[in-house]
Amino acid sequence: MDAESDAEVDDGGETPETFPVAFMWAAFGDWPPPGRSATATLCACEGPRPPGPELWVEDGPCRLEHDALAEPIDFSRCRPLDFGEIRLEMGASVYPLLPYTAWDEPCSFTFGDELPVPAPGDVLRFVGTGGVDLPAFDVSLVVPVRVTFTEPPADAVLVPGEPWTITWTPTVEAPIVFLFIGRHLELWCEATAVPPVTVPATVTARWDEFDRWASVNSWTETAVEVDAATGFAIRVAWFSYRTVTFAAP
Repeated sequence: MDAESDAEVDDGGETPETFPVAFMWAAFGDWPPPGRSATATLCACEGPRPPGPELWVEDGPCRLEHDALAEPIDFSRCRPLDFGEIRLEMGASVYPLLPYTAWDEPCSFTFGDELPVPAPGDVLRFVGTGGVDLPAFDVSLVVPVRVTFTEPPADAVLVPGEPWTITWTPTVEAPIVFLFIGRHLELWCEATAVPPVTVPATVTARWDEFDRWASVNSWTETAVEVDAATGFAIRVAWFSYRTVTFAAP
């Protein structure tokens, strides 16, 4: 191509910077009916990407992050990824991934509200045909063990600077995730363990929001990263929710 042709093609414009937001959940739990949520967010958003959280402290399986939600993504500046078609197979039943109109986001999708609740050990198969932004995939995930989280109980009053205990029944090894969400803080504990799991005092001592409750999201999960380029991962989980408050140390 000659210089004149180059000039016709190159108008001097710049391609907007974008970043992917890609994840998928099939979560089942003890919240009100239908007690299940199988959704995906598959976006390409105009950047730059908002800065991530600041890690304040990490000890053992737990870490405390600050301002994790300070700069939420503006989904009005996002478009759906080109991923082809995706389906979920549960036994002989097949559920296509469809736009999720209940959320005011252009790149939210759902497998619908009619999914049966699986049993631990069941296999969920996720199949994607692939597109411009996401490669084809075929992955199967085993539904994890289901446990009941008993400590901390709902409405517990926790004291920062003291160890906090996480327990569940039955007393079996489980791949657990425990997440305390405050106003500007997120405290994560992730482990495959037999209960109890202790949140170290070195971590709880940095919790400094005493004037409000925190939501506690806890689940067991099986997960796989499908595409490293976009960070697209799929999780199958048993989920539970409660709230706690905090006493000044």
